Amino acid sequence: MPKLFQFDGTNLYCDGVPANTPDEIISHYYKNNLKDRPLIIYGAGELGNWYFKEMKRLQIPIAAVCDTHKAGESLPNGMGKIQSLSEALEKYPSAFIIIASFSFYDEIKSSILSDLPEERIFSLHDLLLTYRPMSVGSAYRNYLIEHLDAFNWLADNLADDLSRKTFREVILGRINGDITCFRRITQPDEYFPSDLIQLQKDEVFVDVG
Repeated sequence: MPKLFQFDGTNLYCDGVPANTPDEIISHYYKNNLKDRPLIIYGAGELGNWYFKEMKRLQIPIAAVCDTHKAGESLPNGMGKIQSLSEALEKYPSAFIIIASFSFYDEIKSSILSDLPEERIFSLHDLLLTYRPMSVGSAYRNYLIEHLDAFNWLADNLADDLSRKTFREVILGRINGDITCFRRITQPDEYFPSDLIQLQKDEVFVDVG
């Protein structure tokens, strides 16, 4: 049976799946889908500011920030002014638009479609919510690499496939921040799964936290 965790000197794999941190995943997405294209964030509210800071931290350049209701206002930390979409597209006619709004995403997208094609409009919502930035991701990854043999020994000595799957998903989710890893191992009855525990009439259960 192949080892659950493998490291080739550069890349770490968990059951054949690349175990990358959220920053690596988002940066990879940028390099493969958006590199060398001007990026405009549409929405200068709390989410837009967060997108702007995250992109700056990941060294992903943002050409402009737009907001219909805030055009002309200053961006935080002296980063220029909020522009109207028409003004930004005049400067960057080939730009891609990142919609920074959950509640008004459809409304904003509908209004933008008159100015540019749909394939240049997208939301980081799913990407950033699936791979939540977690500062501990790199720490988990580095620790696993340093103790690779011990982790593989534990995986090899688990009693059943469910335990192995649970171990895999917890480790991978801790590294990449993907919350769906944890959802895949969530049981309907997390305290008394029927395949492990069968409570009898004379059982006494004490919840001690």
